[in-house]
Amino acid sequence: MNEQINQKEMKVDSNYVDPILVDSIEEVEKSINEARTAFEQVHKKTMNVNRIVAAIFILLIIGGSVVTFLYSQYVLYLLIAIIVCFVGVFIFTKLSRKKLNDAVRTYLDIYSNYTDSFIFNNEKITDVKLGFKEKVNPLIVEKMDFLSKVGAVGSRDMIKGKMSGKYFEAADVSIKDGEEKDIRKQKAVFVGKVFNFQYLNPDFGRTILYLKGCGDSAPNKLEEVNQVNVDGLSNRWVVYTSNNNYSRIFTNEIVKVLNNLVTDSMLNDVLITIQKEQIIIGLSYSDELMVIPFDKEFKVEPLSHYKKDLNFIIEFNEAVRKNHYFKDN
Repeated sequence: MNEQINQKEMKVDSNYVDPILVDSIEEVEKSINEARTAFEQVHKKTMNVNRIVAAIFILLIIGGSVVTFLYSQYVLYLLIAIIVCFVGVFIFTKLSRKKLNDAVRTYLDIYSNYTDSFIFNNEKITDVKLGFKEKVNPLIVEKMDFLSKVGAVGSRDMIKGKMSGKYFEAADVSIKDGEEKDIRKQKAVFVGKVFNFQYLNPDFGRTILYLKGCGDSAPNKLEEVNQVNVDGLSNRWVVYTSNNNYSRIFTNEIVKVLNNLVTDSMLNDVLITIQKEQIIIGLSYSDELMVIPFDKEFKVEPLSHYKKDLNFIIEFNEAVRKNHYFKDN
């Protein structure tokens, strides 16, 4: 693949694009690694040229200083030469940085385009739009309502669509616990995928379901909620609620879907927050899935794991839709 990074044509709709047709996971792996290699070539060439330009600039200054020391009448010419060189290096550096930033952005777009198109290629998911540069609405994280103090929130890669006919939004989200104004006291507790569904239930209060794995997403905002037992639900799940009618949430089908989900070294934790007007599901993952590879090859195993986990989201949503306690919002 040559130095320029080429993308498949994408239909643009404002800040969102349509997914592309991806034939196989092998195509995802091949296309992303080709794009990563192309980025590496741009990066390597840019860095090498920058080093050469910097070396030439330093040599000119040293050489000019020697000449000036021997021939003081050329001081003015040396100053002019240094100023011209400095301006030239400044312009060159700015252009190089733009070229490198463009290469990074193109690689990230290709990465998101292929991975998202593959993941959401599912007969039960329709009308999908991909927003690589879009960020999650901060109110969604606020409505997750599981931390006493949210230090910082980062997000990328918004997805919109319909899942079994129900509108949903999803995004990559990182959440840090701690003081908002003191990054030294912040700790990343959730890095993963967040899904948001608008469902209305007749009762006030919040219900938090937490499936503990090897992550750090345990809820610590537990004021006004009580830990409760749910008939038939595995004790791997912990449930907190302030909803007096919480039992109406847990139909046999919903309990069955929840019991089928397990955490592992890839899927670290699971959080589900049920508010009066929405349901938010957070899947916290390891770096293998969430960190975009720049200095090593892209591997498809974490992506396959996420695609399998998406079936849980689909089944849970379908179980909620069958529960008459919830209405479309």
